[in-house]
This record gives sequence, structure tokens and C-alpha cells, in this order.
Amino acid sequence: MYFGARVAGSAHLWRQRFPDGKPEQITFGPYEEEGVAVAPDGRSLVTSVGTRRSTIWLHDNAGERPITSEGYALRPRLSNDSKRVFYLFARDLSLDAARSDYGSWGPSSAELRSLDISSGKSDTLLPGTSVVDFDISQDEKQVAFSTADGPEGESSIWLAPLDRRSPPRQIARNGDEVSFGANDE
Repeated sequence: MYFGARVAGSAHLWRQRFPDGKPEQITFGPYEEEGVAVAPDGRSLVTSVGTRRSTIWLHDNAGERPITSEGYALRPRLSNDSKRVFYLFARDLSLDAARSDYGSWGPSSAELRSLDISSGKSDTLLPGTSVVDFDISQDEKQVAFSTADGPEGESSIWLAPLDRRSPPRQIARNGDEVSFGANDE
């Protein structure tokens, strides 16, 4: 029999002799396969092959265009002047049912970035910090963010200036969702 299975976060095709054969992976690599159909003569397989990707697109008077192209861009937020986009960037995603805020796919690690729309230049705002959730203050001077890197995946909430003049400071433990109030509280 031929079947698709997800092992260690990647979906590939497998085969197994019936009734008691050992499962054997038959596709490998960075691409993933979903679905499998065997030709009536049994001599070939048909599957869908591809990679998962998430980009940020901009729709304006010039039309639609992608403004990110690498990795996975998640949770975009436009700056007040519409000149920058704040977003989470992940190099890879993994299947994680516990992270339902991203759907069944979530980043294993995500950086908070700011993208200048006119130049396309992207800047990492909190280097070395894996961010789960974030919010930018109305005056765009601070970022509140959560991490899940404590002991046993403990989450924490932090506050940091966007100009990086001082380090982030932890303001809560065991919290994971962040947002600023009306007056940047």
C-alpha cells in the first residue's frame, strides 16, 4: 500500500507491503507531498508536491505585489503612517496543534521585524528573541511582546522601546497575549 504521512513536521510518501511489511519512506527533501493516487496499472503514483510559504502582499494604487519573499511572514501590522509593516518572521513552520493562534502550523521560532515599504529593507527589532505575540503602541515608541522560552515553555510578557535604547523588561509571567490600551497603557 502507498500512503502519505507526516513525520517530524514534514509530509512525505511511504509504502508498506501488506499485511505485515515494514513502512518505508519513498520521498525525501525540502518539498512535501500531499495526497497519493496509484495508476490503474500500478506502475506509477500521482501526488501534489510543494512547499509551504507565507508572504505579505500590499494592495495600493499601483496594484498588488508581495513585499516579503523569504521564509514565513506572519501577523502583519501597518504603521500609522503606512510606511512600515511590523510582522513576525519565521524560517520554518511546524505542525503544532497547541498553537491554535497560527492554525495548525506555527513557527518554531519567530523574529519581530519592521519592513520599510518603499525600500523593501527589513530590520529585526528584537535580535535573538523568539516572539509569540506582539503589539505596537499607538505612538510607535514601544512594543509589548510575549515569549515562550522559559522553563518548560513558560510564557512571559515583555515591554521594550522600539529605538533599542534600553533592553526589554519583563512585565508578567505566564501570559501570552499582548495589547496596548487606548492611551498606550
